[in-house]
Amino acid sequence: MSFLLNSQGGNQHPVRISDGLTENIGFTFLGEAGTKKTIEKFLTSDPEVIRERQTFFYDLLETEELVEFIGTLAEKIEPIIQLESEKPSLRNRGTNESIFSSFRELLFFTECIDFILENEKGFRGKVKADGIHTLFDKTREIAGAEWYQNAKLYIEKTCEEIKDIQSVTIGINLDAQLGVLEAGIVSVNPKKFTTNTLLDKMFAKNISEKDYICIAPIAVRELRNSGVSMQIVNGHLYAAMSEIVGKSLKKIKQYLYDNLSSNTYFLIDGYDELKFIATCAHYLLSMKAAGMPLCLPEISDHYKIEGLYNPNLVGTVPAVNIVKNDVSFDENGKIFILTGANSGGKSIYLRSVGIAQILFQLGLPIPARNADMEIYSEIFSLFSSKVSDTRGGRFENECKGLLAFYKETTENSLILLDEMFASTSSFEGAIVAARVLKYFAQTGCKCIYTTHMHDLIPEIEAINAEPNIKSRVDGLSAEMINRTATYKIKRCRESYY
Repeated sequence: MSFLLNSQGGNQHPVRISDGLTENIGFTFLGEAGTKKTIEKFLTSDPEVIRERQTFFYDLLETEELVEFIGTLAEKIEPIIQLESEKPSLRNRGTNESIFSSFRELLFFTECIDFILENEKGFRGKVKADGIHTLFDKTREIAGAEWYQNAKLYIEKTCEEIKDIQSVTIGINLDAQLGVLEAGIVSVNPKKFTTNTLLDKMFAKNISEKDYICIAPIAVRELRNSGVSMQIVNGHLYAAMSEIVGKSLKKIKQYLYDNLSSNTYFLIDGYDELKFIATCAHYLLSMKAAGMPLCLPEISDHYKIEGLYNPNLVGTVPAVNIVKNDVSFDENGKIFILTGANSGGKSIYLRSVGIAQILFQLGLPIPARNADMEIYSEIFSLFSSKVSDTRGGRFENECKGLLAFYKETTENSLILLDEMFASTSSFEGAIVAARVLKYFAQTGCKCIYTTHMHDLIPEIEAINAEPNIKSRVDGLSAEMINRTATYKIKRCRESYY
């Protein structure tokens, strides 16, 4: 079901990101979906895939019922995922365990198909995303197949106890010395029993179904601690259950199982996408609920964002106090040196740019009022505060981190650097930083470099004077008015102090 986000198409146009990027820029607002592993799976440089996803996520923003549908469908697929993971241990399809497992998988699968079809009518006219319509078309195709119709008939004819079996009642006959004569299944039940005392069973007024109360549990410790004991109990239990329902289960035609196996992947393959979409929807709806702007960037050959903010601030800072900034790369500046006082908003701005770029290339709305954005094939970052290698000094480790992607930069790269080379003297750090920026200017990449090294500002003209550069260098500054930070980032080469 990768057609929901067109992940297969996206993987044909991968985006390389540096180690630690998601941690550096603070993708925490997406939770588990913000990890490098997940981001790399869905990140794309294919403009058509981005446009298709933008339509999909726009539908989510405009139709909150669709968010609930996606989340519920993911929950319904989870039992199928679990049963599939257990299949390797059920090597013999003829065993009772395998029969019951296949039946339950068939049941869960049909419940998913029915759930999708029940919601189809409500969304067909409301949503435009091709992925949702393809989901409905594929589901209807399966529902109309002969094997699926036979599966539904089979489920209807199967005894009700098997569908929702939660417990069995076991009877034990005793001899005069209370020794066990024989034991067997008395009934199969749709509910779990609860443990209680004999007096509770007799006199409790708040329990309506006293048949489901166990007055004295047995073998609890042995069953929990002994894998062998559990295997013995399971073996006898499945054998006994087979006498009750095994004959019916074994009548399932092989082609039902074969078709189930081939069609289950229709849902299983899309499970990760559904979970990712549900998490992203939470981000979108939380921004919307806070009254913060969101926009779907136009794919362009120039770069300009208006009213960008960091979504991590939403919920921690009053919405009216969240400062929004503009971002642009143009012919006069594709590499920026961002200076300013401590706690003036430099790192927040840098992270905001990284977050916006990742969201854009996932096909998601970005936290801004309006945007035209370029697609990059590499997104690299290095934050001095995140360098954690304990071998060597900080300066040495920063150089190692930079070398990990230094030679991989191209005209299609975005590079975010935060306070690099500040561990050495300002003069020496500025020399190293100028050489790095000169190399980036020659490659033609885009870069924002935050720093306290004001000695680096005079190097701008020298870099721009080089005959073979493709990206000009310009300055940004964290604005200060009366020694108070405004958290506005202005384009200039002078710091506001």
